[in-house]
Amino acid sequence: MATASPELRLVASDLPQDLTPACRAAKEFLECLNTQDAKRIRGLLANEVQMVGPDGRTLTDPAEFEAIEEQGFNNMEQPWRFELVNLLPFGSHGCLMEFTVASDSEMAFRPGAIDHFEVDDEGKIVRFIPYIAASWVNNAVENISKHKR
Repeated sequence: MATASPELRLVASDLPQDLTPACRAAKEFLECLNTQDAKRIRGLLANEVQMVGPDGRTLTDPAEFEAIEEQGFNNMEQPWRFELVNLLPFGSHGCLMEFTVASDSEMAFRPGAIDHFEVDDEGKIVRFIPYIAASWVNNAVENISKHKR
């Protein structure tokens, strides 16, 4: 008798109430993805920022990153859904965020990525690096990044 495979889904359950500034920024970044709010993402960024975009280029202009996020949101057939799994603070200004993703309403959540965030003394993101991403996410991002006709 075959048994069903357990779903690969972990969700953050016991996050401390007193998150570090970097982990608060990372959590809010994920909330912005869920609401497809590119302007709010830009508001999380410092004026001088180092970010790695979906195409692997390093970006320094918050407006350019906002435009890339907006394009991605506009190209989605359905909004993606993101669930926080873990926040791991490091150093005095850093946080690693692990999350799961579902690219449509019928898809089960699957491991998504671990992203690296660093903030300045005001809690604004100065560095964002997608650290590790599941291979299926990279393929989906390529499709989202294409210009719709």
